Amino acid sequence: VAVNRNWKIPLGYALIDGLDGNARANLVREYIIKLKDAGAKCISVTCDGTNCNISMLTALGVRFAQPMKSWFAHPSDPTSRVHAVLDACHMLKLMRNLLAEKGFIRDGAGRIVAWRYLAALDNLQQQEGLHAANKLRKQHIDFERQKMKVSLAAQTLSRSVSCALLFCKEKGIQGFEGAEATAKFAAAVDDIFDLTNSCHPLGRGSKCPIRASNQVTILERIEQASRYLRALKDATGKPLSQGARKTPVLGFLLVLDSIKGLAEDLVWSPSPPLRCLLTRKLSQDHLELFFATVRNRTGNNNNPTALEFRSAYRKCLLANVLPSTCGNCQVDGTETLLVSSSAQHQQDQRRAEDARGEEASSTVSYRPLSEFAECVVDYIAGNVAVNFAKVTKCPECSKIALLTRAKCDLILIKDAGGLHSPSQDILGLCKIAEKVLRRHFDKAAKGGRNWLQRLQTEAMTIIFMTPLFKRFDHLFLAQTIDNQSHCAIMVKTMLEYFFKLRIHHMCRQQSAAERGRTVRQFLTKLVIFRGQ
Repeated sequence: VAVNRNWKIPLGYALIDGLDGNARANLVREYIIKLKDAGAKCISVTCDGTNCNISMLTALGVRFAQPMKSWFAHPSDPTSRVHAVLDACHMLKLMRNLLAEKGFIRDGAGRIVAWRYLAALDNLQQQEGLHAANKLRKQHIDFERQKMKVSLAAQTLSRSVSCALLFCKEKGIQGFEGAEATAKFAAAVDDIFDLTNSCHPLGRGSKCPIRASNQVTILERIEQASRYLRALKDATGKPLSQGARKTPVLGFLLVLDSIKGLAEDLVWSPSPPLRCLLTRKLSQDHLELFFATVRNRTGNNNNPTALEFRSAYRKCLLANVLPSTCGNCQVDGTETLLVSSSAQHQQDQRRAEDARGEEASSTVSYRPLSEFAECVVDYIAGNVAVNFAKVTKCPECSKIALLTRAKCDLILIKDAGGLHSPSQDILGLCKIAEKVLRRHFDKAAKGGRNWLQRLQTEAMTIIFMTPLFKRFDHLFLAQTIDNQSHCAIMVKTMLEYFFKLRIHHMCRQQSAAERGRTVRQFLTKLVIFRGQ
């Protein structure tokens, strides 16, 4: 993979099953020498954290014990350094597995970093039906059947989960006492992964590439992350870097040290060959994508024979392999009419009577929202206000929508400069919409027509009976060509956006609950996937 260009090519493939670390090290030296003869310079070698690969790196000259040495001399040029990199995605999954299997570890201050806080956050969000601006789901907690998914590990130990844990702890929600250490652990791992996975030259914040202009910041992040990792201990007080499950800690330490060395050689030197270093180019993802292409050539076979692999490998080198776009016969593009285009819909009298009955009973009291739900609705309401301001053509209505107030706890924790705290009127609108949706969602999920309009009608009826938006004369005096007030248009548009967003989320939750535990990715070809 070229770090100064936009191309990649396989150098070769050796069948190494059964080879020890010394034999693998000799193969790596041979490939590096051939690469040098071809006119390319090898600056790093990437592998995952298996025992045989660690033995290979040790045989090459890498030292994992303190003081750590993350490079070895180039076989053809002893004055050049070749840095060793353990795949950051693999280290992230191992760190997640370590915390889940041990149950808890301790940070440098002796505080407990526990998996139970992540499980408690998932249970709380499932009970409330709202998520505190994170992607944590049941599949992130019960990940045993999907251990290889990097996205699950990255979304579990992420900054958004860290903010959600801090929010629950500050709100005094039961079960989150002492969760600040777990929140700090998730934020630290997220920052380390961002540092080792920068993929865009224009990235900002923690995802920015390594440049000469941010040398001080990068060095501070590397030093801070290294100190935090070395201070982690298991339940007995023994450092994780010296225990039986030391691979993720040592792997991240090795990656950080290698990134520092590569930056000194390529970006921070007096005459640097690169303007910026994208650490994503050092990952093993490129090899995984190539294997996916080979797997496609072998009929999605996970374990091809050596002959099958050689044939697929040769095809991938000589031709651009793409997924098939046709089956046993050619697609002619003719559209199939499932329902007659001239069918006339007749009004179901019984359904209309039910709708009138529900409208008549709209004055029934609604269940109050919990403090957690109110803060999440406040977070959503800010997005509703900003989106309405983007689509409205009235400048005065846009100003009213962007009015703000003191930020709630969730927005304060999550805000990095771009979140909007809605006005009290828009917050009241979204709270009413949430209560209406919770009351009728079970019926709406069973099907039927015009449910969005029926929810809007009931919510608007309640809103216009409250003092919301009454202080803005413009909303009631200004009218459109069809004599609709700007207040009605604003309320209807905001309700439509809120209901669509929440119904989509609630339907996904219900579908996941009905689907149950997935077996497709676990059993692959052994069964017919149980309809999955």
